[in-house]
Amino acid sequence: MRSHTTLLLLVLLALQTLVVLAARSTISVKKIDVDARGPDGQITASESLTQSQALSGKLGQVKTDGKLTLKVQLLGSDDAPVAVQQVVLGVHSTTTHEEASFVCSSKRKGAYVCEVDLKDTATRTLIHSGRNTLKLYAASRDVTPLAVDLGVVELQVTPAAKDEESAWDIYRALPEIKHQFRPEEKHANPFLSSVFSLAVLAPWVILLGLYISLSANISNLFANSLTFTFGTLFLASLGSVVALYYVYWLRLNLFQLLGYGSVLGLLTATLGRQALVARAGLKTVSRVKKDQ
Repeated sequence: MRSHTTLLLLVLLALQTLVVLAARSTISVKKIDVDARGPDGQITASESLTQSQALSGKLGQVKTDGKLTLKVQLLGSDDAPVAVQQVVLGVHSTTTHEEASFVCSSKRKGAYVCEVDLKDTATRTLIHSGRNTLKLYAASRDVTPLAVDLGVVELQVTPAAKDEESAWDIYRALPEIKHQFRPEEKHANPFLSSVFSLAVLAPWVILLGLYISLSANISNLFANSLTFTFGTLFLASLGSVVALYYVYWLRLNLFQLLGYGSVLGLLTATLGRQALVARAGLKTVSRVKKDQ
């Protein structure tokens, strides 16, 4: 039973393969034009071929500063121009048996052009001087691949120097990036820094002098436990505001000062009001005692 099942699967696979191959269309070459060009781009020799023909040697030797141009027209199974995904020109050296590939560009439907510039450094690293066989490859997803041997052409190529840059040399050492750091800024004169520091502290000295001249005292803030609690918290909050200004001078920015200062300012105002309320309550109690 298993052998019959395996045989059936093989038959179905073979039929599927035949259906896929039958669904593929074939392509053919209508005309191939091979031109040899000089350094000025002018055609020095030319030869036209069909798919069954090969180069006869009319091109002669393509010089080291020249170009080899290939123009090809492809037809489908219905003899209409057909577009394929890839058309490649292969240059196979009969000496080294190495083959270089050059992708042909599409000019219009069914028409492709490929150019081999013998002056280009990348080209000179891929192909070799002497007799080279030209091969045309065309392939696409829904067509049967095509390979055509175009014949032999004589190429004169100057080998690229080892230190000569090429478009293919993408992995090479780049120039060293040297970082130049900004020199340190000069500090202000210590004497001027001291003068400005004293100028900043001067208002506090003036404030304390005014307190003394007005005979200000805080003794009533500690008359009982209630005034002592709110009085101490109020003075601590005032000290926190001064400390915040000091920290702002060292490391905070203006937005941070406003954020922290709004919280401390609200807390200081609340504690100051409660301290005044406690002080007023103390004054009321002392007045009641005098009336009694």
